Amino acid sequence: MVRLRVVGYLSPEAKCLLAVVGDGPRDALILREVASKLNGHRGASLALTQLPLTERKGLSALEGVVELLNRGYRVEGVLLLVDKEHVASFKAVEDWLRKRGFDTAYLQELGPKAAVLEASRGHRRLKVYLAVAGDSKSMEEDVEKLIRKVCREEVGELETTLLKRLIQRASVDQVRRAFDGLAKALEALLEL
Repeated sequence: MVRLRVVGYLSPEAKCLLAVVGDGPRDALILREVASKLNGHRGASLALTQLPLTERKGLSALEGVVELLNRGYRVEGVLLLVDKEHVASFKAVEDWLRKRGFDTAYLQELGPKAAVLEASRGHRRLKVYLAVAGDSKSMEEDVEKLIRKVCREEVGELETTLLKRLIQRASVDQVRRAFDGLAKALEALLEL
């Protein structure tokens, strides 16, 4: 099994795994902390960067990945963390890629909130690890589930530092159950 760490840079010289998250500052924090909780701090890097990606929501955030491929970056895999309100189905991701010239080899559902899709365009191959956040709307629903599991009460919205400590304090099982889509996608990504 590969170990994973989330970094803030992207290298054009090496193959990379790229994280595409929502525009909220908490999305990046949650990805870092959940990846750390599930898989430790050493090993493969998952680049979490905004450049040259533009701030977009939902599936349109993949436009930046297409741009990176066009610029010659060797993106091996993409973890797309998207709120439920922005993606109707896993098939919608496949259709989005097809409209941009990708052929899809397969779509494997890992559960109701996670899937792996392999696509290619020309000689470039790409694996998209899709993690859906929230049950009906957004990542905040998953955060609320974790608060209930760890604190066993309603707490309200947490500051960033408190959210980080909450994830660190939670057991691996509590994190997996609260962020089930993200956990399944990360675990599949680590099987590369």
